[in-house]
Amino acid sequence: MNKLRFAVLLAICCALALSGAACDSETATTTTVVTAAPGPAAGEGSSPGWTDLAPTGDVPEPRAGQAMVYDSKTGKVLLFGGTDSKSFFDDTWEYDAATNTWTELQPTGSVPPERCAASMVYDSASGKAILYGGTSTEAFLTDTWEYDRETNTWVELRPGGALPSERVGQNMVYDSAHGMVILFGGRDQDSFLNDTWAYDSAQNTWALLETAGETPTERYGHAMVYDEASGKVFVSGGWDSRVFLSSTWVFDPTAKSWASLDTIGDVPQPRAGHRMVYDSRSGNLLLFGGNTRDSFLGDLRSYEPDTNTWTLVKPAGATPPARNGHSMVYDSTNNTALVFGGWNEVEYLNDTWSWNGEG
Repeated sequence: MNKLRFAVLLAICCALALSGAACDSETATTTTVVTAAPGPAAGEGSSPGWTDLAPTGDVPEPRAGQAMVYDSKTGKVLLFGGTDSKSFFDDTWEYDAATNTWTELQPTGSVPPERCAASMVYDSASGKAILYGGTSTEAFLTDTWEYDRETNTWVELRPGGALPSERVGQNMVYDSAHGMVILFGGRDQDSFLNDTWAYDSAQNTWALLETAGETPTERYGHAMVYDEASGKVFVSGGWDSRVFLSSTWVFDPTAKSWASLDTIGDVPQPRAGHRMVYDSRSGNLLLFGGNTRDSFLGDLRSYEPDTNTWTLVKPAGATPPARNGHSMVYDSTNNTALVFGGWNEVEYLNDTWSWNGEG
């Protein structure tokens, strides 16, 4: 592949490196601040706050655009791929909170091609991780893979029938109520997308959903999370090639309908490359990081679905540096949100942080 094409793919992957100098953005409001107590040192106490875990032993190389999920069966975190601007990765790692260590798993057999800006979810019904899409050194991808921790193997699933177009910057969640993966948005080589797809692992098929209601506008680099309490999917922000977005949308998988939410409170400023998780302890959604027109962000915000309210959480003590393209998952065993890696325009990161406060 020629150097120009590689540079284009890398720029797309890391915009994650969205340059907002020529971009407009939606407006947002800010009202209140919640201040948390100082975070504890790793392994000490239970005061809410951020902790730089500084894992011992080997850690994944600095990177952004990696895919990461929490495996509720093993109680560990699985990471795949990413980029450090020089190359793309195809390595598979596991983080164990009990020992505060990362381990490179080195799966047997075939592994997915190196990539970044892919999507991965944990399928609790099968106990396996599902990986889709992203971009490699050669092209945008439309392949679907499954990882089995028990056998430490990847398998390319090769679904039959219709497939989502090859794309990057999409987002996926696992809908445990219906036992399916839901995918929304991203961009292919020609345009930005706002289609909604469902993957059925039992049938090994993708299906384009005919959705009701107003559909979110095309976007890339948005955050997306499944709310276990309501059984609905929430989408925040993103970039549509012209503006950064601050809107919050909800998708009802049962009705197959989208709705725009007129949220109140500390609405996140327009951004992309951020991450969002469901906090099972509080029932709220937690959002961290991203980038906007001219800056990288390190704010932590909480969204309460019952009141449709965003709150800015301002912890005392150390906080993760601003970043985008990071990974964020919720460890339901330890009731902590875990953040790894990302990019801050100066360097690629490989730090591991935990948030142990309620959202």
